Amino acid sequence: DYDYYYQPEITEMPIMDNMVTSTYLSPNKINISPKVLEHCFEVDSSKTNGGFQVTRDFLTNHFRYPLVEVKTGYNQQNPYKTSIRTTVEVLSDTLHKSVGVIKMKIPTDAKTLPGAKRDSVLKHMMLPSDNFIAEHLLLVCSNQISDTLSTTKAIQHITKNYLSFLPDKVKWADGSGLSRQNLFTPRDNIYLLDSIYHLVNNREKLFDMLPAGGKSGTLRNAYPKTDQPFVYGKTGSLGGVHNQSGYVLTKKGKTYIYSFMNNNFVKPTAEVRAEMVRIMTYIHENF
Repeated sequence: DYDYYYQPEITEMPIMDNMVTSTYLSPNKINISPKVLEHCFEVDSSKTNGGFQVTRDFLTNHFRYPLVEVKTGYNQQNPYKTSIRTTVEVLSDTLHKSVGVIKMKIPTDAKTLPGAKRDSVLKHMMLPSDNFIAEHLLLVCSNQISDTLSTTKAIQHITKNYLSFLPDKVKWADGSGLSRQNLFTPRDNIYLLDSIYHLVNNREKLFDMLPAGGKSGTLRNAYPKTDQPFVYGKTGSLGGVHNQSGYVLTKKGKTYIYSFMNNNFVKPTAEVRAEMVRIMTYIHENF
């Protein structure tokens, strides 16, 4: 999956999401951003049929595209191989200024410039299920508790200081929803969602950050289209795995927390998803 938009490399200083974007310019030309990576693209004249798609070599920033027509509206992102040199080049191209590298520790009196507000970042992460943001938030957490950007340190600190109330021991390796290394039980998910519900202490604020069944995010198409959703939660999908956890509101004014973990199924994912929708709808209608 190294060549897909959802798998950019995790680095201390990501630039433009560590991805290069190619878009339609004309039937026989694409626009490439950042421009500094244009020289890495070349036509693969051996491919003269099929759809237009950019691919990258596994170990290098060598991008190829077929000798076919570019369709209007074409837009694709590919992760690029990161390095200090590439980061400097991309940053310089973005800022239109000369950029260099200084190897020194950050001064103790260095000022931190605040970026986007926390809730805006969380919403931007949760609605489309952005693994890239999730991975980097762990690095930001590590920066707050130590002098190192370490996913492992962040996970150890959070597990020890904030997740000791979970009934089952967690196996947590990274911040990605695409990793098979992260193992949580449905019961743990229930406890987590209950804790979050009470910590936020503002249902409208919390639900605004979550995909809403039939309305927004990764649950928009899972449930019938509506302006009054009754399910707010998160999904997780891998081959043979499709999970959904969150909150369901009932017609009697109650709020329930649920967690589905469907594993090792051979039926189409759509059938598994439809069954969860059926159960959630029944709870909404009858409880």
